[in-house]
Amino acid sequence: MSKHLGPTAFTRFRSTAPFSLKLSVCEEKFRQQPDGSKDYFTRNKVLRQQLSAAGGAARVMMEGVRFETLPVEQWGRDFGRQRVMFVLPSDALGDCVGVVLFLRAFRSRFPDVRVTVANTGGATDIFGREAGITVLPLVISAKELARHFPIIDLGEVDGWDAVVTQPVDVEAVLLNRFQLDPVAVPVRPVGPSPRIGILPMASSPLRTLPPMVTAALADALKAKGQISVVLNAYQGCKIAYEKLLRANLPEGVQIIDGFATTHKLLDFMDGLDFVAACDSGPAHLTKLFGTAGTAIYTSAAGDVLQGRHRNLGLWQVPYGGDFCTAPCGLAKVRATADGEVGCMGSLKRPLAELPRLPNEALPGVVEKLMTTDFIPCAAELVRRKDEVAAFAVDRFDRAAAAS
Repeated sequence: MSKHLGPTAFTRFRSTAPFSLKLSVCEEKFRQQPDGSKDYFTRNKVLRQQLSAAGGAARVMMEGVRFETLPVEQWGRDFGRQRVMFVLPSDALGDCVGVVLFLRAFRSRFPDVRVTVANTGGATDIFGREAGITVLPLVISAKELARHFPIIDLGEVDGWDAVVTQPVDVEAVLLNRFQLDPVAVPVRPVGPSPRIGILPMASSPLRTLPPMVTAALADALKAKGQISVVLNAYQGCKIAYEKLLRANLPEGVQIIDGFATTHKLLDFMDGLDFVAACDSGPAHLTKLFGTAGTAIYTSAAGDVLQGRHRNLGLWQVPYGGDFCTAPCGLAKVRATADGEVGCMGSLKRPLAELPRLPNEALPGVVEKLMTTDFIPCAAELVRRKDEVAAFAVDRFDRAAAAS
């Protein structure tokens, strides 16, 4: 019988010198060091580049290595007391929140299973906060592979390979594949001195709230509690975004540049009573805590992304044009064959004429799309900013009344 190989590919390398590896966005306790294995495996792009330049200290042995894994049709089995390794194909926060929620159900059903999650990358702190889960952020050693059975490659999740054009409810797909019931996450009550977080910036301009919309939300919610607007200091367009935002922001609203680690972001989110967020990782993080709030969606379908969770009220922008109708499904900007960057609506082209993601970072283009040259559905959001703000206030009042 032939081996079943998972789709997620790794670089196999050997190290002749000690190494100490940690991503800057992760807690120190998740630093990885050699365990005496002959071979190690990684998918991290920066680490792979460093390996190529390491000289005699490390040597790449093979590219495109895929592990022998448990076939999808066997995921519904009884795992008893086994050591199970789940391999992540990516560390996108939203998708990883879905995996965490699935793992809560998995561990509830199989409490004696030892769970390891590999290739957690920038999402390491999310998994590391969960009881009974071991994380391997950057490298998997040959010894770790040998002591785990089975290995499950989550890259086989239906639709995970197409999330840039069509959102996927990762939690729901995994629960279905493993034949598990979800673990309930009660909605957290709003406290007497509410802390309100507004998180408007996504990793893509398609899903970022325009500064005018963020300011409208802050103005509408300012009488409800202490407001903090969290930006992303690690995006090049943050300065331009903040300049426009401050010009419209009411007094007394705190601006937070961002968080150096995912752990600090999680601590902040855990302390909030109400959240207003764009389609981004923080909106998904509220599922872990049951935080009440509002999520505003442009290009992606909010009902798919929220799945079974109803802690956030869903506001989907109602836009339709000659080349697209929201939600179109795009998560990131696309590029034409001759290098124009945008979406179907902004470029006035069908998706078939936007065959790829941009080949390089384009901070100037991204900054304009986030601050002035909005894609059509985001521009519609600006026109409806008062409607969006009123929706958020109504959600707050409902959550407070139910507390």
